[in-house]
Amino acid sequence: IGPTLSATYPPLTPELEAYLHGRKEVVYVAFGSITVITADKFKAMVHSLANAYRAGLIDGVVWALAGTSADALPASIVDVAVNAAGIAVEETHVVSEMQSGAHPFIRLVDIAPQRAVLNHPAVKLFISHCGSASVSEAMDAGTPILAVPGFGDQPGNARKIDGLGAGIYVPWKDVGTAT
Repeated sequence: IGPTLSATYPPLTPELEAYLHGRKEVVYVAFGSITVITADKFKAMVHSLANAYRAGLIDGVVWALAGTSADALPASIVDVAVNAAGIAVEETHVVSEMQSGAHPFIRLVDIAPQRAVLNHPAVKLFISHCGSASVSEAMDAGTPILAVPGFGDQPGNARKIDGLGAGIYVPWKDVGTAT
């Protein structure tokens, strides 16, 4: 039968409401409270999200760290991008700016009211570890999932999401590799 979701859920915080206001193509990233994101995976994901931002595919990212301490992340990430003139340009993404809201498109938070985020009309994609609750909440909201499972039931959930066409399964080992 599946999980039962409450008809009500905690609302967006005023900070997240302000961040999402006026945005139209936001990615929500959350890997649950147990998964710890390594510095290398964080850098790779920021690089990919920055590429999507530069290409105009997204205009914002909300990333709930939960199980990952911001102290474990690099202070900054230097990203090399090619501009419209074909010239390589360095961009620096500072983690403290992502936390404070000063970063132009990435907002890091410790914890987010997940159902409220997933149900916001600007949120178009959920990058998730595919825990059962996260999958249920995303499916209820109709938000597609980029499924990056860790352990336990997560790989099976990710394969089901992929098979149903509700998202795409990407193994952790492939995060940060060119395909």
